[in-house]
Amino acid sequence: MKAGFTPQRTQLRELLLGGAAIPAPLVAKMTSLGLTPKVSYGLSEMASQVCTGIPTAPGVVGRPLPGREVRIVEGEIQVRGETLFSGYLNHGEVDPALNGEGLVCYPRQGALHFGRRAGGGRAAR
Repeated sequence: MKAGFTPQRTQLRELLLGGAAIPAPLVAKMTSLGLTPKVSYGLSEMASQVCTGIPTAPGVVGRPLPGREVRIVEGEIQVRGETLFSGYLNHGEVDPALNGEGLVCYPRQGALHFGRRAGGGRAAR
């Protein structure tokens, strides 16, 4: 955050970051400025946000939002919900890319802890 920035001179009270967990030093800096940091985890296939929350520990990216289900099975993140896409367009055909339970699966590294998705990136295929 830029030196000299004071959120008290603005209407900014919360800051939502996505793409990865917020580093602990940045959480501390935001909190010291009176801001409430929030973090999200999302996928294009789920119309962006899947989980959102206040980072309570390193790597935590929040609980699943209403209407979304997230689970990790054998190293895959599996998601489904109200905002799930119809499928990928391949050669003019829609490939739903869902497993037998209607979940889209990603071979990513991650951990599920008390309903929170923590850290990790895309695993090699």
